[in-house]
Amino acid sequence: MLQDFYKDKILLLTGTTGFIGKVLLEALLRKMPNFRKLYILVRPKEKSGFSLMERVNNEIIGSKCFNRWKEENPDWQSIMDRIVPVAGDLVKEGLALSPQDREMITSDCQVIINIAASVDFNSRLDQAIEINIDGALRMQQLAKDCQHIECYTHMSTSYVNSDKRGFIEEKIYDVNFDVEQHINYLKTLSVEEIEKETPAILGDFPNTYTFTKSMGERLLQKHRGTLPTFIIRPSIVGCSYKEPYPGWVDNISAAGAMVFFCGIGIIRDGIGNYGKIGDVIPVDYVVNATIIGTAYHANKDSCIVHNCGTSGSKNSILWGEFVTSIEKYFTSIPYEQQFQPPRARFYPSSKRYEFWYFVRSKIPEKFYESLSKITFSKSMKKNVSRLKKVNQKGKMVNYLLAHFTCNEWIFDQPLLEEFQNSITPIEREMFFTDATDIVWKHYVYLFCYGMQTYVIKQKGVPIPDQNFDDLIAKKRVKTYFDDILWATTRGKVNIVRKYKEVVKTIVNSPSVNKAIYEYITTSKFKDYSEEEAYQKATAQATEFAQEICSKIGKGYVKSAAWATHKILKRVYDKIIVDVKDLKKIKELQEVSKNPILLMPTRKSYMDMLLIGYIFFANEMEQPFFSTPVQYMEVKLLHRILRHCGSFYVREVETNPVYRAILKEYLSLLMSDKRTISISMEETREKSGLQVKANTNVLECALDSFFEGKTKDIDIIPMTINYDRILEGETFPYELVGEEKVKESLSRFVASARYIGTPFGKTCVNFGSKISLKEYVQNMGIEAHQATYLPDDARNDIVKSLTRTIHECNSKLSVIMSTAPLASVLLQHRKGISQENLVNELEYVYNELNARNAVFAEKSTLTGDLSSSMTLLGEFVKKKRDVFEPMVSPKIDYKNILMLAYYKNSLVHIFLKEMIIGVSFLGFGKDTIKNTGVSKERVWEKVQFLSTMLDNIFVQESIKIKNYEDFEATVNFMEKRGIFFTEGDLIKYETPKNENNGLLFLCSLIWPFIDSFWLTMVYIYTLFPEKYIDKTKILNKIQWFAESLYEDNIVLHYESCSFDFITKALDYFMQRGIIITEEREGHCVCYCLDPIYRQDEEPLQNIFEEISFFKKLSLIKFTNLKTDIQKTLLGDFPMMSNI
Repeated sequence: MLQDFYKDKILLLTGTTGFIGKVLLEALLRKMPNFRKLYILVRPKEKSGFSLMERVNNEIIGSKCFNRWKEENPDWQSIMDRIVPVAGDLVKEGLALSPQDREMITSDCQVIINIAASVDFNSRLDQAIEINIDGALRMQQLAKDCQHIECYTHMSTSYVNSDKRGFIEEKIYDVNFDVEQHINYLKTLSVEEIEKETPAILGDFPNTYTFTKSMGERLLQKHRGTLPTFIIRPSIVGCSYKEPYPGWVDNISAAGAMVFFCGIGIIRDGIGNYGKIGDVIPVDYVVNATIIGTAYHANKDSCIVHNCGTSGSKNSILWGEFVTSIEKYFTSIPYEQQFQPPRARFYPSSKRYEFWYFVRSKIPEKFYESLSKITFSKSMKKNVSRLKKVNQKGKMVNYLLAHFTCNEWIFDQPLLEEFQNSITPIEREMFFTDATDIVWKHYVYLFCYGMQTYVIKQKGVPIPDQNFDDLIAKKRVKTYFDDILWATTRGKVNIVRKYKEVVKTIVNSPSVNKAIYEYITTSKFKDYSEEEAYQKATAQATEFAQEICSKIGKGYVKSAAWATHKILKRVYDKIIVDVKDLKKIKELQEVSKNPILLMPTRKSYMDMLLIGYIFFANEMEQPFFSTPVQYMEVKLLHRILRHCGSFYVREVETNPVYRAILKEYLSLLMSDKRTISISMEETREKSGLQVKANTNVLECALDSFFEGKTKDIDIIPMTINYDRILEGETFPYELVGEEKVKESLSRFVASARYIGTPFGKTCVNFGSKISLKEYVQNMGIEAHQATYLPDDARNDIVKSLTRTIHECNSKLSVIMSTAPLASVLLQHRKGISQENLVNELEYVYNELNARNAVFAEKSTLTGDLSSSMTLLGEFVKKKRDVFEPMVSPKIDYKNILMLAYYKNSLVHIFLKEMIIGVSFLGFGKDTIKNTGVSKERVWEKVQFLSTMLDNIFVQESIKIKNYEDFEATVNFMEKRGIFFTEGDLIKYETPKNENNGLLFLCSLIWPFIDSFWLTMVYIYTLFPEKYIDKTKILNKIQWFAESLYEDNIVLHYESCSFDFITKALDYFMQRGIIITEEREGHCVCYCLDPIYRQDEEPLQNIFEEISFFKKLSLIKFTNLKTDIQKTLLGDFPMMSNI
């Protein structure tokens, strides 16, 4: 419909130098390029030295607003041939058109859209009449003179009825006086009389703009004759939502003034009502409604009015949310020239505003002025003058906007539905007008972004991401009691069964009774009669059930939510969540008949608090949490957690009754269609890498499906990523073998010292739903068959499912700001200058983007460096402008481990390239530069290294699968400039810039290789002949590793990590080099296979294979075993006792 209407049309536009006019012109050029001719009325400028077309190109088409159109239409210059600029002025008789131009327009123009107006609220009344009334009437007369006119569109404002309150219809209201006679009378008044009488003339109108626009509408209706007239009334026009670019704005007016002055810190006290609707409408919605309405009303002998706003829709924003969002945005991404931090408080009355304005603005101003007079400081006097101007400007803007921020109107818009029904579905997508699609918080962020980027021209500002929400900002409230009110009115806690009922039901269930009878037949009960044994086992079962079961209560959940909200606001800058994913899970909870199983990564004790808080804040049903039984040792806290949905699980428990009770409890939750959170990993990720899954609890949960008690289970993978981990103080000590600190109330209370410490952002991502029923069917097993599957088959399904969840979680992981910085600092352990640090970081960011890595939040490199350096400050020292890890004394080795923790969160993105890169570099710099290495030889090394590191990285998708995968990765590395190929050879050339991609990749993998190398060295030289307990051997190897590090034989302290040494031992055990024996108490003991003591050559060969990949140290060995022993025994005589 629209394309047909505008095809071959001849149009005339006014106001194209203004904000709305530019966006309208751009939309017509980009979406309706099939017009025949487009006249643009341009006010002539004497002595400008430019022709009209040159001015159009410079002042209009030269704007960034038209960049998208130019990019999408390389031949845009040909369309410009159909644009005809015409000299004209709305405030002059006959529009100051030349006879030739008037004749040209009236002979062929078919559509006139008049946007030109004076939007200055403070414009003198006679001047506002000239353009807003007389100018509109002159344009109307021109339209009436056109021989082929189809529609005259006039842009007014919704606030032509701002003298009224409440519900405003799409019509021109009658007045009890002759408008034309009244306006003619006003024209007879002198300037002095006008200025004196203006307040009385305006009456209930807040300013001359709304008054003259209102009178202008009535005169247009009176004099239209038979002219088809469409009057569009936009409310407060804001930045664009989508087109031409999200956030496009090029002036500071109306809502833009609020965004600018609140954001820059000039307005800190304002006049307004947080609870009133702020009727802001994106400019692209206004433009689309103008284009549609013009076509809709063409050739109709009437005058119609359309209220173009958001208050009449089902989706509007309150001024409170608008101002709070501005404050949050500019707190996170401030203006470069910010006057003071943003913190706006609005007061519904001018008296309260004046009081607080005097207290917070005038008193400091007066004090500063007095101080300047005492000190006779010229700079201070200049600052006083500046402060006065700032205060005056802020006060002026407040009073200009007060009428609109303190009052509320509901603008009816029945024409909107008619507009949408008049066009095709494709056109509805192209010319969007439905305000219900607007995500308001995102829109305000776009407004702030647009003000920074397009008006202030601040460089490097990241565009806000629509899908992600910051929960802390969303729930940021103004007073202490508002926090309490929020907690008491939110949350969704459904108590289906009481705690005692649950315990009784579980203990009396057939499956638990069966387990009890089997249990009492064991040797533990041989001294008891059957009845005594049964009573004793039942009592133990009851204790197990009481230990496991949650005791969820609404009061506890709401109190915990309030406390958590307080803590999170102090600890984290942002909690970023994808709102679309939350909506899907909420719909699942409300609609689905299946239980929901959340499968989060396990990184911190904060995980559970965050998940519960997110669900509570979004009014989703509170989940139940699988919680390690160690929390039972924390007095008071374990009770609170139990009442908030925690059920306690022993990760290692061989008692069959315990397992039966856990299964029965989970089955009960599943049958009640509850949401359950179970962490996959057996421990927290202390190294920063995903760890092996512990399927014990998961198996118990899935048995509900396999036993036919639950028809299906909806599984949701999820990841939680932190800029800085809360357990940073304890992780390093656990990694180097120190005993894990037991949980206790005193330790929990002591952790309060971290409240207020910056921990940056945290990002929570939810994956797509996995239906267990569909998953099993995809494996060729129907749901009814699953009930009869043997245990081995069930275990295979669980293992396959855990791999799938691992892959999902890997894809959901995001890059936090601390990871790139940590990777660069660890590559340059001896220090890096600030300039080079920025260059290296830029390189890492570019490489991550090239691999489609997802960042937690789009930000600037400068902003990320500043925030991440603050977060990692305690691990880094600075000498002048050189940064290096803080590791001088031995106690600071933990800093290396924590930097490695953050670095490891991005290694999965580079894993294939890391393995290929280090396999290639292992041939030596001279070889790879001069002769090159064949792909086959590199592939041989890649296969060995991939196998060795297989159990370090649990995600299968990031590993090199076959030779084709290897070749594809080589080709990608060549494109990224890591190396180049000549036929079958891979060769290296020193990069021209300072960024060495090959060394960066190798720096990421060398610490892992060192762990296997040093473990191999220990096995080869010092491994005892007799079986030795696993824990003891790990302690010995770890101590040995630290000795090698201090001797510069091992170059990466993180290689001394217990985690990596354990995985190295597992690898050598898989190869049969180390054999194991299980003794009493499930104690595992290790011993070197006697075969390798008789013939050491295989060990020497494996050592040489691993040494091939190692970063060379300054120490060389001729005979490994002898030289290592001499080195260690010479420097450390006590090594003889190892």
